[in-house]
Amino acid sequence: GDAKGVVVTSSGELRLSRELKAWTVEQPESSAVFALAQSKDGTVFLGTGPEGKILAVKDGKSEPFASLENTPVIASLLVDDRGRLLVGVGGSAAKVYRFDPANKDAKPEVVLDDVESNYVWCLAQGPDGVVYAGTGPHGKLFSLPADGKAEELYSLKQGLSLIHISQGIVR
Repeated sequence: GDAKGVVVTSSGELRLSRELKAWTVEQPESSAVFALAQSKDGTVFLGTGPEGKILAVKDGKSEPFASLENTPVIASLLVDDRGRLLVGVGGSAAKVYRFDPANKDAKPEVVLDDVESNYVWCLAQGPDGVVYAGTGPHGKLFSLPADGKAEELYSLKQGLSLIHISQGIVR
């Protein structure tokens, strides 16, 4: 029979699943989607490469949201608790841009620019509103206060990347 509303795990267990919808996104310059983030209004942002474009998908329709020049990869995305879109990029320098989707004409604010790293692999927000960014290949962890300056909190050994930050409690 047909399995509706459930998935079968690799160990054969049957579990409830979310509803899945397929989208067709027409973006010939982008060959891959590297990051996704959903806003409270249901808009799903897609971070792509190799042209550094961000798409917005709502109600099954996609449209360009932003394009970052000289940025080959949008590696991470996060919609913060204020509804702003944070964009972690990679290429020649690890950067985080902050966009206000309510003001599409405004230029994004650069909230992190680490020339020693090449990518911002992950973004997460703590319960206090501080955003954390993990980079590579130097494995740095940065805090990005809502309206403050980025601060390096930790650095792993050379050649290691920080590619995931838990979305749980950050203390």
